[in-house]
Amino acid sequence: MWGLSVTALAGRISLLARWVGIFVVLNTVLQISAFAEDDVPGSQDSPLFSRYPGSWIVTYRRNTVDYHLLPTGPMVKSNGQIQAESEVRSKGRLWRLTYQLPANVAPREAFESIKEQLGPHDPEILFQCQSRACGDSSYWSSDVFNDPVLYGMDREQDYLLARFAAEDGDIYVAAYSVLRANRRAYLHLDIVQTGRNGSAEGPLKLQVPVEFSSDDQLVTPFLPDHWIDPVLQGQWKSVWLVSRIKGAEDPADLLERARNRGEQVKRLLRDQGVEDVEIEVWPLGPFSNATDDGVALWAFPKDEK
Repeated sequence: MWGLSVTALAGRISLLARWVGIFVVLNTVLQISAFAEDDVPGSQDSPLFSRYPGSWIVTYRRNTVDYHLLPTGPMVKSNGQIQAESEVRSKGRLWRLTYQLPANVAPREAFESIKEQLGPHDPEILFQCQSRACGDSSYWSSDVFNDPVLYGMDREQDYLLARFAAEDGDIYVAAYSVLRANRRAYLHLDIVQTGRNGSAEGPLKLQVPVEFSSDDQLVTPFLPDHWIDPVLQGQWKSVWLVSRIKGAEDPADLLERARNRGEQVKRLLRDQGVEDVEIEVWPLGPFSNATDDGVALWAFPKDEK
């Protein structure tokens, strides 16, 4: 070897480096394969998304649904009942998948890959949350997705609900990622393909993002586009505004205050283009099951209620 020329020695070093590079690549592939498992029988990826490298399907379901709830707010527990702070109902073909991610992969990394793949569809983001702002992870696993493997740490969860238009109707995509205490990470997808018959969406339940002064005057000048767009785009038979106020006052006074607040929100909706639909104010005052003050919107499609 010591008798080799400088040129020959450089060539052998280059060849050795090339083999080392090939070994590193093969070793990486083998490591991923060693941790990956087989998908559950009969499962397959959605054509909308590429799976995260090295992940595998642990839960799979495809069927037609008439009533599928998709949260548009955090999960909360109120008076013993677990529910989303707000939600939308979808109707159509459901594609439900849960992936287990390779060891040492942060769930947020896989979650971000879904967001990136959504980009070309120009989606409308109906709601997203991160960490404890999403609520208790146990509520998501049991009450939303009905999959116990998704019960993880509250601080290690992400959720996104998006909607975009397709040729055959709107598509809703709910993505949820979480890290369990045993360090196993999961990514879940609910994909609903709706139709264009006007009954695919609704009833719609939303908390109206408004605030009032101490003398019950509305101080919110307008409702944000991302909130009001679903109301403007739906085919509704009627809209209810359910107004609630807690307090130590006489119940009749609280009911009147709740009615006043609801009427102000009704005018705000009219000012922002909600015109060709009946809007009813329902003052519950102190008789609501909710623990906080506020105004909720319920929108009923033309074939409901």
